[in-house]
Amino acid sequence: MSHNSGLPESESSRWRTIIDEAETLAAEQESAGTETLVVHPGDVTPRLDDVFGLDVLASGSEFEAVKTLAESYSFTRSHVYRHDGEARTFFLCVFEADSTDEETAAPTAAIFVPVYLSTEAIDRLHHETRERDDLPVHVRPLTDDERATFTCTDPDLFFN
Repeated sequence: MSHNSGLPESESSRWRTIIDEAETLAAEQESAGTETLVVHPGDVTPRLDDVFGLDVLASGSEFEAVKTLAESYSFTRSHVYRHDGEARTFFLCVFEADSTDEETAAPTAAIFVPVYLSTEAIDRLHHETRERDDLPVHVRPLTDDERATFTCTDPDLFFN
């Protein structure tokens, strides 16, 4: 939804704000020496089947960059920022790879994944995650033949 397709105008501006916040936070971390990437989703789909979690569609080149970072780093920390809209809730999921340098608290890499969910989707996800300790976020290309999966270790952040 990087081009706001399918969102009412009032929600399109909120989505743009989430994207802008992601880019600002990424720039701040990059200036501190962190390798960063902001995903610009084409679509976000909650999956309640064999591939449980949030399915995030990325462009081919953006997916390749995500895949490269996922293969190069171990993303062990996650943060979720929530913004309630009219008919949807917008989230900014941040996945960080811990620094190997004990003197710095800055992560070595961070991936910023903005997502949105309808109220109904949040309710369905909440029901399904009650037994789980995490909520996977799968970034995939249009071909849907591979995924880079990151984990939100505190799924309650999506539901409170």
